[in-house]
Amino acid sequence: MSGSSGIGQLLKGIVVGIVLILAIVGTMSMLDKKDSNNTNNRAQTPSTTPINTENNAEIKAPEISIASQTPAETTPEPVENQSDNTSDPEQKPVLEGEKTTEEVIAEQKAAEEAAKPKFGILKLSTINPNNKESLMADYVVIDSKNTKVAESNNSSTASYRLPVGTYKVITTLSSTTSNTTRNKEPVQNTQTITISANKISDEVFELEPPITIGVLQVSATNANNKQSMKANFIVQDEKGETVASRNNVMRTLFKLKAGSYKVTVRSGNNSDFRTIVVEPGESTSEVFKLQESLLQGKVLVRILETNSNKPVTADIEITSVNGKKIQELKSVSQTEIALPAGQYTVKATSANGQLNKNINVTAGQAINQVFRFDAPTSTNDTDEVKITDDIKITGVEPEDTAPTPETTDQTPSIEIPTTNENTGLGSLKLFARNDNTQKPIKSNFYVQTLNGKNIDKKIYANSAEFNLKPGRYKITVRSKGHKNIVRNIKVNADQTINEAFSLQTTLAPVASTDDNQKADLPVRSTAPPKPAKTPTTIPNGFLNVAMQPAKNTHFIIANRKGKKIVELTSVPSGNFKLDTGVYIVTAIHNGQRRKQTIQVLQGKTTRLNFNLADFQPQTKRVVNDAIPKGVLRSRIVDNAGRPLRGDLTVTNLRGQVVARSNSVTVGVFDLPAAPHTIMVNFQALRGSEKVTISAGKTTVQTFTITPNDSRPPPVNRTPANQPRDPKDILRDKLKEELQRIF
Repeated sequence: MSGSSGIGQLLKGIVVGIVLILAIVGTMSMLDKKDSNNTNNRAQTPSTTPINTENNAEIKAPEISIASQTPAETTPEPVENQSDNTSDPEQKPVLEGEKTTEEVIAEQKAAEEAAKPKFGILKLSTINPNNKESLMADYVVIDSKNTKVAESNNSSTASYRLPVGTYKVITTLSSTTSNTTRNKEPVQNTQTITISANKISDEVFELEPPITIGVLQVSATNANNKQSMKANFIVQDEKGETVASRNNVMRTLFKLKAGSYKVTVRSGNNSDFRTIVVEPGESTSEVFKLQESLLQGKVLVRILETNSNKPVTADIEITSVNGKKIQELKSVSQTEIALPAGQYTVKATSANGQLNKNINVTAGQAINQVFRFDAPTSTNDTDEVKITDDIKITGVEPEDTAPTPETTDQTPSIEIPTTNENTGLGSLKLFARNDNTQKPIKSNFYVQTLNGKNIDKKIYANSAEFNLKPGRYKITVRSKGHKNIVRNIKVNADQTINEAFSLQTTLAPVASTDDNQKADLPVRSTAPPKPAKTPTTIPNGFLNVAMQPAKNTHFIIANRKGKKIVELTSVPSGNFKLDTGVYIVTAIHNGQRRKQTIQVLQGKTTRLNFNLADFQPQTKRVVNDAIPKGVLRSRIVDNAGRPLRGDLTVTNLRGQVVARSNSVTVGVFDLPAAPHTIMVNFQALRGSEKVTISAGKTTVQTFTITPNDSRPPPVNRTPANQPRDPKDILRDKLKEELQRIF
């Protein structure tokens, strides 16, 4: 039943539609006929065609949506506030295949949406490929029209919201990472990146920082006789902080970060100091000519900006009156140097000019010279506009309503660094030097892959240059009479890497195939070296010596046999790592010398403090002839009567030190006629004796030391007024004469 009812409803609908169409066609034909008979009065003459109102009521034409449609080839204009379509007698039905107004409007909106620009997110970061550490870098983003659209400086990461398209990104290590003040060529990389709509492009650049370590070799000679001498070397940075030191050596080597350093060299009363610039990957050698500090003056040269005290860099050159170059430094903000008294010329040269000053150095005085230059002109274009700010975007979809970044002709364009698109090779420059003299030496240079495949070579040359594909290579440098050096070096595309090899001299010359060192390529694989024997560990401890209150003092550490171990000059304190045992510590201040014996224990720190009051310079006493005096002659000998060298100290009845003589075998003292105490200090052995000084007479007193005996040394007493045997007097005179001669 339901099926028959549905078919009936369908047939009824078809009949109603046919009737509706016939009614409309009939009505329109009648209107057209009447219009042709009376065109002028059509509007005033009513229609006489009978209309079946009942059929009209059943048809209900307004229930059918009939939109006025123009021909398909023309785009309809949207109709706003459209009233009932059946009220217009001119309204025509929608033909099959034609679009409704709503569909046309929807297509227009879709076209407008498609015309809007699409955006994506670009995230950039830079790492060191060796240790994967994050690096600070500068980023520049350039669009397809060669126009800069974004930029960030000294950032570890950067994020940009950019229109869809292809961009070129230039990443450069910032100056804080790449040390560009010492490296002329910046470390950078360029990549082409495509931005897609509503997507995040995360790009990580790998940039290897350049070498920032250099080698400083220093030695000391006597300015008078040109002989090498042992000295203490102290290296300070530009902030005045000590970064390295070596004591009691003729020459030494320091590995330092590239930069400017003040190096001070002291040996006793002789000293010298100056500013030295250490270049990355290079070795700098400097010889210090030491002379008496009292004969020198100090010169400090600083380079400052014209309108402020901000340091700027310049080249500094100091010459003597006869034109001899004393010091020359490149790209520094200051230099400090000790110079003998005399006339000198200081020349400072910067990008904005040159200034000369004549100075007069006076012994024992300091000179402070300031050169002022205008600040260097920035190389950046001041008219540049950063179109896209450096913003942080994390998982946010771009909004379509955001304005499109401007890329008009007013935006300045920048030049894109060119790369070697034909080869993409890197340059490797190798240098061979003697480890002692740092002079170039003839060597053979070999380049291999890490698995031993031969790539290139250069024979019997001071240096070599190879153009290689990016990657890691095994470099071997050989020179006759020197030890071979093998290193693995990474080569980057479109970059130049400089590598210096310091070859050590061997005891016997290394055999080669001929005299010209035209040897075969290095053997691809060699047997691993035998592990070195582990040396026996000697127990050690620490010794801390200081002057209280703190004053610069000369400290000497010697073993029990008197052999000097280490020495520090002009320091208030010192720390030493020593083997366990007994040591003799000598402190020298104001021309006075004090010794103490100390024992260093394993794994412990032993502290030894000297009292400044014991080092006051001895004042010349006023001689009072009214006080009767005598002479005390004290000797130090061993059991066999051989003289020993020790310290003698004389005190009065109140315990006050009235005389002292250090490191002597015989001490002669002019003392008032009264009882005194004479004390001896020989290494770890001490002893004392009370003697009475007689007016106008000489009292002879002898200490006999037994070094291996732990008991106090025996004393041979000679009464002051007892007459001596003439043989003893003759024997003593003979020993004194021999001692004076030898």
